[in-house]
Amino acid sequence: GLFSRFPADAIYGLHNFPDLPLGTMATGAGPMLAANDDFHVTFKGVGGHSARPENTTDVVAAAAEAILAIKAMAKAEIPAGEPAAVTVCGLFTDGEANNVIPDAATFNGSIRSFDDTLHQTLKTKMQQIVEDTAQKYGVTLELEFENGYPVLVNSSDETDFAVKVAKETVGDNAVISPVPRTLGVEDFAFYLQKKPGNFMAIGTGPTDGSKGPDIHSAKYDFNDAALPVGASYWARLVEKALPLGGHTANGNEPQAPKPPGP
Repeated sequence: GLFSRFPADAIYGLHNFPDLPLGTMATGAGPMLAANDDFHVTFKGVGGHSARPENTTDVVAAAAEAILAIKAMAKAEIPAGEPAAVTVCGLFTDGEANNVIPDAATFNGSIRSFDDTLHQTLKTKMQQIVEDTAQKYGVTLELEFENGYPVLVNSSDETDFAVKVAKETVGDNAVISPVPRTLGVEDFAFYLQKKPGNFMAIGTGPTDGSKGPDIHSAKYDFNDAALPVGASYWARLVEKALPLGGHTANGNEPQAPKPPGP
Protein backbone atom coordinates (compact mmCIF):
# COMPACT_ATOMS: atom_id res chain seq x y z
CA GLY A 1 0.00 0.00 0.00
CA LEU A 2 2.85 2.44 0.66
CA PHE A 3 4.02 2.63 -2.94
CA SER A 4 0.43 2.82 -4.22
CA ARG A 5 -0.11 5.97 -2.20
CA PHE A 6 3.43 7.32 -2.69
CA PRO A 7 4.69 6.19 -6.12
CA ALA A 8 8.45 5.84 -6.31
CA ASP A 9 10.89 5.12 -9.12
CA ALA A 10 13.70 4.27 -6.69
CA ILE A 11 14.35 4.26 -2.95
CA TYR A 12 17.42 5.03 -0.87
CA GLY A 13 18.38 4.28 2.72
CA LEU A 14 21.16 5.41 5.07
CA HIS A 15 22.34 3.75 8.30
CA ASN A 16 25.08 4.64 10.76
CA PHE A 17 27.95 2.15 11.03
CA PRO A 18 30.29 2.68 14.03
CA ASP A 19 32.72 0.15 12.51
CA LEU A 20 33.47 2.74 9.80
CA PRO A 21 35.42 5.91 10.62
CA LEU A 22 33.58 9.21 10.67
CA GLY A 23 33.63 10.80 7.21
CA THR A 24 33.45 7.53 5.26
CA MET A 25 30.56 5.89 3.44
CA ALA A 26 30.15 2.35 2.11
CA THR A 27 27.81 0.32 -0.07
CA GLY A 28 27.78 -2.17 -2.93
CA ALA A 29 25.53 -3.63 -5.58
CA GLY A 30 23.90 -6.99 -4.88
CA PRO A 31 23.49 -8.72 -1.51
CA MET A 32 24.76 -6.50 1.33
CA LEU A 33 22.97 -7.54 4.55
CA ALA A 34 21.77 -10.96 5.65
CA ALA A 35 18.42 -12.65 6.12
CA ASN A 36 17.48 -13.82 9.61
CA ASP A 37 15.05 -15.95 11.58
CA ASP A 38 14.66 -15.63 15.35
CA PHE A 39 14.14 -18.70 17.52
CA HIS A 40 12.73 -19.37 20.98
CA VAL A 41 13.37 -22.73 22.68
CA THR A 42 11.79 -23.77 25.99
CA PHE A 43 12.34 -27.00 27.88
CA LYS A 44 9.66 -27.74 30.51
CA GLY A 45 9.89 -30.35 33.22
CA VAL A 46 9.42 -30.91 36.94
CA GLY A 47 11.19 -28.53 39.27
CA GLY A 48 11.93 -28.95 42.93
CA HIS A 49 14.42 -28.59 45.75
CA SER A 50 18.10 -28.78 44.89
CA ALA A 51 18.57 -31.27 47.73
CA ARG A 52 16.39 -33.80 45.91
CA PRO A 53 17.37 -33.58 42.23
CA GLU A 54 16.27 -37.18 41.68
CA ASN A 55 12.67 -35.96 41.96
CA THR A 56 13.10 -33.37 39.20
CA THR A 57 13.96 -33.09 35.50
CA ASP A 58 17.07 -31.06 34.80
CA VAL A 59 15.88 -28.47 32.28
CA VAL A 60 19.00 -26.34 32.85
CA ALA A 61 21.29 -29.18 31.80
CA ALA A 62 19.04 -29.85 28.80
CA ALA A 63 19.29 -26.22 27.67
CA ALA A 64 23.05 -26.10 28.23
CA GLU A 65 23.64 -29.30 26.25
CA ALA A 66 21.38 -28.14 23.42
CA ILE A 67 23.17 -24.78 23.17
CA LEU A 68 26.59 -26.41 22.97
CA ALA A 69 25.34 -28.88 20.34
CA ILE A 70 23.81 -26.05 18.26
CA LYS A 71 27.09 -24.12 18.33
CA ALA A 72 29.03 -27.22 17.26
CA MET A 73 26.54 -27.92 14.48
CA ALA A 74 26.83 -24.38 13.12
CA LYS A 75 30.62 -24.60 13.12
CA ALA A 76 30.44 -27.85 11.15
CA GLU A 77 27.77 -26.78 8.65
CA ILE A 78 28.80 -23.23 7.76
CA PRO A 79 31.48 -23.30 5.03
CA ALA A 80 34.69 -21.37 5.63
CA GLY A 81 34.37 -17.84 4.33
CA GLU A 82 30.58 -17.96 4.05
CA PRO A 83 28.91 -15.26 6.19
CA ALA A 84 26.39 -17.06 8.39
CA ALA A 85 25.79 -17.53 12.10
CA VAL A 86 23.59 -19.26 14.65
CA THR A 87 23.72 -17.14 17.79
CA VAL A 88 22.19 -17.79 21.23
CA CYS A 89 21.56 -14.44 22.89
CA GLY A 90 19.71 -15.20 26.10
CA LEU A 91 19.17 -18.03 28.63
CA PHE A 92 16.38 -17.73 31.19
CA THR A 93 14.70 -19.82 33.88
CA ASP A 94 11.49 -19.28 35.83
CA GLY A 95 13.36 -18.84 39.11
CA GLU A 96 16.44 -17.25 40.68
CA ALA A 97 16.84 -19.02 44.03
CA ASN A 98 20.05 -21.00 44.45
CA ASN A 99 18.26 -23.97 46.04
CA VAL A 100 15.41 -24.40 43.54
CA ILE A 101 15.60 -26.43 40.34
CA PRO A 102 13.33 -24.60 37.86
CA ASP A 103 10.37 -26.02 36.00
CA ALA A 104 11.45 -24.45 32.71
CA ALA A 105 14.48 -23.09 30.89
CA THR A 106 14.32 -20.93 27.77
CA PHE A 107 16.94 -19.69 25.34
CA ASN A 108 16.61 -17.54 22.25
CA GLY A 109 18.67 -16.20 19.40
CA SER A 110 18.82 -15.94 15.64
CA ILE A 111 19.96 -17.65 12.45
CA ARG A 112 21.55 -15.33 9.89
CA SER A 113 22.74 -16.17 6.39
CA PHE A 114 22.74 -15.24 2.71
CA ASP A 115 22.19 -18.73 1.28
CA ASP A 116 18.62 -20.12 1.38
CA THR A 117 19.73 -23.76 1.34
CA LEU A 118 22.23 -23.26 4.14
CA HIS A 119 19.66 -21.31 6.13
CA GLN A 120 17.14 -24.16 5.93
CA THR A 121 19.83 -26.71 6.82
CA LEU A 122 20.73 -24.78 9.97
CA LYS A 123 17.06 -24.57 11.00
CA THR A 124 16.40 -28.26 10.32
CA LYS A 125 19.48 -29.47 12.20
CA MET A 126 18.80 -27.14 15.11
CA GLN A 127 15.26 -28.50 15.39
CA GLN A 128 16.61 -32.06 15.42
CA ILE A 129 19.09 -31.16 18.18
CA VAL A 130 16.49 -29.70 20.54
CA GLU A 131 14.06 -32.57 19.86
CA ASP A 132 16.75 -35.16 20.63
CA THR A 133 17.78 -33.26 23.76
CA ALA A 134 14.21 -33.08 25.04
CA GLN A 135 13.83 -36.83 24.56
CA LYS A 136 17.15 -37.54 26.30
CA TYR A 137 16.24 -35.51 29.40
CA GLY A 138 12.56 -36.43 29.49
CA VAL A 139 11.35 -32.84 29.16
CA THR A 140 8.72 -31.14 27.03
CA LEU A 141 9.89 -28.99 24.14
CA GLU A 142 8.42 -25.76 22.81
CA LEU A 143 10.17 -24.46 19.68
CA GLU A 144 9.16 -21.36 17.77
CA PHE A 145 10.80 -19.83 14.70
CA GLU A 146 9.90 -16.26 13.79
CA ASN A 147 10.51 -15.29 10.18
CA GLY A 148 12.68 -12.20 10.16
CA TYR A 149 14.10 -10.09 7.35
CA PRO A 150 15.07 -11.10 3.81
CA VAL A 151 18.52 -10.55 2.33
CA LEU A 152 19.04 -6.87 1.51
CA VAL A 153 19.90 -6.60 -2.19
CA ASN A 154 20.97 -3.29 -3.72
CA SER A 155 20.14 -2.76 -7.40
CA SER A 156 23.03 -1.98 -9.72
CA ASP A 157 22.02 1.31 -11.37
CA GLU A 158 20.79 2.91 -8.16
CA THR A 159 23.94 1.83 -6.36
CA ASP A 160 26.13 3.39 -9.05
CA PHE A 161 24.16 6.60 -8.63
CA ALA A 162 24.39 6.52 -4.81
CA VAL A 163 28.15 5.90 -4.94
CA LYS A 164 28.63 8.91 -7.23
CA VAL A 165 26.64 11.09 -4.82
CA ALA A 166 28.60 9.74 -1.84
CA LYS A 167 31.91 10.52 -3.57
CA GLU A 168 30.74 14.05 -4.22
CA THR A 169 29.84 14.31 -0.54
CA VAL A 170 32.91 12.87 1.22
CA GLY A 171 35.47 12.41 -1.57
CA ASP A 172 36.47 9.47 -3.76
CA ASN A 173 38.91 7.96 -1.26
CA ALA A 174 36.35 8.01 1.57
CA VAL A 175 33.80 5.80 -0.22
CA ILE A 176 34.14 2.03 0.07
CA SER A 177 32.51 0.10 -2.76
CA PRO A 178 32.01 -2.78 -3.13
CA VAL A 179 31.75 -3.91 0.48
CA PRO A 180 31.90 -7.38 2.07
CA ARG A 181 28.58 -8.98 2.95
CA THR A 182 27.83 -8.61 6.65
CA LEU A 183 25.36 -10.33 8.98
CA GLY A 184 23.39 -7.30 10.06
CA VAL A 185 19.73 -7.33 9.02
CA GLU A 186 17.53 -4.45 7.97
CA ASP A 187 13.82 -3.93 7.32
CA PHE A 188 14.71 -1.73 4.33
CA ALA A 189 15.25 -5.09 2.58
CA PHE A 190 11.47 -5.47 2.31
CA TYR A 191 11.23 -2.17 0.42
CA LEU A 192 14.02 -3.24 -1.93
CA GLN A 193 11.96 -6.31 -2.83
CA LYS A 194 9.37 -3.91 -4.29
CA LYS A 195 11.49 -1.11 -5.74
CA PRO A 196 15.05 -0.69 -7.05
CA GLY A 197 17.29 1.24 -4.71
CA ASN A 198 20.36 1.42 -2.52
CA PHE A 199 21.20 1.16 1.15
CA MET A 200 24.24 3.19 2.20
CA ALA A 201 26.39 2.93 5.35
CA ILE A 202 27.69 6.13 6.91
CA GLY A 203 30.68 5.96 9.21
CA THR A 204 30.24 7.17 12.79
CA GLY A 205 33.27 5.53 14.39
CA PRO A 206 36.61 6.87 15.66
CA THR A 207 39.03 8.21 13.06
CA ASP A 208 42.19 7.17 14.94
CA GLY A 209 41.87 3.46 14.16
CA SER A 210 40.44 2.53 17.57
CA LYS A 211 37.18 0.62 18.05
CA GLY A 212 34.15 2.22 19.66
CA PRO A 213 31.06 0.48 21.09
CA ASP A 214 28.96 -1.30 18.49
CA ILE A 215 25.33 -0.44 17.76
CA HIS A 216 22.95 -2.28 20.12
CA SER A 217 25.64 -2.08 22.79
CA ALA A 218 24.52 -0.48 26.06
CA LYS A 219 27.57 1.78 25.74
CA TYR A 220 26.85 2.94 22.20
CA ASP A 221 26.70 6.71 21.76
CA PHE A 222 25.76 8.16 18.37
CA ASN A 223 28.40 10.46 16.91
CA ASP A 224 26.60 13.74 16.22
CA ALA A 225 29.45 14.85 13.97
CA ALA A 226 28.05 12.48 11.31
CA LEU A 227 24.81 14.47 11.01
CA PRO A 228 26.17 17.10 8.58
CA VAL A 229 27.63 14.32 6.41
CA GLY A 230 24.32 12.48 6.25
CA ALA A 231 22.32 15.63 5.65
CA SER A 232 24.67 16.70 2.86
CA TYR A 233 24.39 13.28 1.22
CA TRP A 234 20.58 13.41 1.28
CA ALA A 235 20.42 16.96 -0.06
CA ARG A 236 22.85 16.21 -2.88
CA LEU A 237 21.07 12.95 -3.75
CA VAL A 238 17.71 14.71 -4.04
CA GLU A 239 19.21 17.52 -6.10
CA LYS A 240 20.72 14.98 -8.51
CA ALA A 241 17.73 12.64 -8.66
CA LEU A 242 14.99 15.28 -8.80
CA PRO A 243 16.40 18.39 -10.46
CA LEU A 244 14.08 21.40 -10.58
CA GLY A 245 12.20 21.46 -13.87
CA GLY A 246 13.84 18.23 -14.94
CA HIS A 247 13.33 14.49 -14.81
CA THR A 248 14.16 11.88 -12.22
CA ALA A 249 17.45 10.02 -12.33
CA ASN A 250 15.91 7.33 -14.53
CA GLY A 251 14.27 9.81 -16.90
CA ASN A 252 10.67 9.68 -15.58
CA GLU A 253 8.57 12.67 -14.58
CA PRO A 254 8.37 13.08 -10.77
CA GLN A 255 4.99 11.88 -9.43
CA ALA A 256 3.02 13.58 -6.67
CA PRO A 257 1.79 11.46 -3.76
CA LYS A 258 -1.76 10.14 -4.13
CA PRO A 259 -4.28 11.28 -1.50
CA PRO A 260 -5.22 8.74 1.18
CA GLY A 261 -8.22 6.58 0.50
CA PRO A 262 -11.53 6.82 2.39
